[in-house]
Amino acid sequence: YASAASVWALAVDTSIPAAIVFVVVLSLGEAVWSPRLYDYTVSVAPEGKEGAFMALSSAPLFFSTMPVGALSGYLLQTYCPETGVRDSKTMWLVIALLTSSSPVL
Repeated sequence: YASAASVWALAVDTSIPAAIVFVVVLSLGEAVWSPRLYDYTVSVAPEGKEGAFMALSSAPLFFSTMPVGALSGYLLQTYCPETGVRDSKTMWLVIALLTSSSPVL
């Protein structure tokens, strides 16, 4: 939940302190979550199949890279064009809403 909550700092404010809060909260969330994921994955894997289970546990991250890449390009073009008005708070709000749905799913 901490990793998902980190994006809200940038949805509220797009300053340097908000970016620092984003990075710190995201890092803390990953520091808590990643070891637990690997520990659980190895504990449920049958003897000798730990490597395959580790690979499968990272499959959702692998398969999300294509849609996330397309979405990030769209959001940047829409909310932060090269010329014209930029609305980065709304872009981060969209990302925060999508990210916050992740722990619920």
